[in-house]
Amino acid sequence: MALVVSGRLNKQVAGELGISEITVKSHRGSMMRKMKADTLADLVNISTRLRSCGVSDLTLGELRVIEPFYRRSR
Repeated sequence: MALVVSGRLNKQVAGELGISEITVKSHRGSMMRKMKADTLADLVNISTRLRSCGVSDLTLGELRVIEPFYRRSR
């Protein structure tokens, strides 16, 4: 999530993580669905709000846990 919201291209994220660009697209799509972000801008806003609360570098499992709380505060 940190690499995506930092403005890097999928290809750059893939290179940094040593995975394919298609895998990055898949993970980004999953992240956006689970965080209910319609656009990349929404995902950046969510990330900013989470970091301001002291939350960083979440796994997808952790995203599922905090998502209901995030939705209520929005």
